[in-house]
Amino acid sequence: MGGHKIAAGVVAAMSVAATLSATPAAHASDFGVELNGTYRYYANGDFALVNEVRKTMPTIDETWTLSSSCVSPIECEGTATSSAGWSARLWYGYPNAYWVVDRNIPEWQFCPGGAIAPGEQRFQFWGFDPVSTERRMNITNFLVGRQRTNSPSGSCGTNQPLVVETPMKLEQLS
Repeated sequence: MGGHKIAAGVVAAMSVAATLSATPAAHASDFGVELNGTYRYYANGDFALVNEVRKTMPTIDETWTLSSSCVSPIECEGTATSSAGWSARLWYGYPNAYWVVDRNIPEWQFCPGGAIAPGEQRFQFWGFDPVSTERRMNITNFLVGRQRTNSPSGSCGTNQPLVVETPMKLEQLS
């Protein structure tokens, strides 16, 4: 009879261990808005604005790896890594209703006289349904938005920052 109690205890302990090992990590989430995978990033330079004036700029075509998890359907955080060699914080939540990636570019604007000014780049994007042309956060395989890069006011000896803005899209590859 004592052997049955020991066997039952071993089975119970194995069941608890199996249950615990099958439990997902605390940071995992499944709210339907997470961005995880490889994406094609495309910024169309034909529609760029430079200090609010339309001007053709280079088109950017990169591969991004996005990794995120959410603590609620409106609060997420992760990392964006570009094939261009940079990584930055990826986040979604208050006060914005869109995904954001912010990064600093140490040598962005070349100034007359040889100085180089830094740039602050922000990507803002959201899920988009091309059929209904509606913005939908639960669409995670096709996102649209804009990227905006600006130099600090006063850089290059002028009191006006250089601001370049282009439309962008992200299409999930895998």
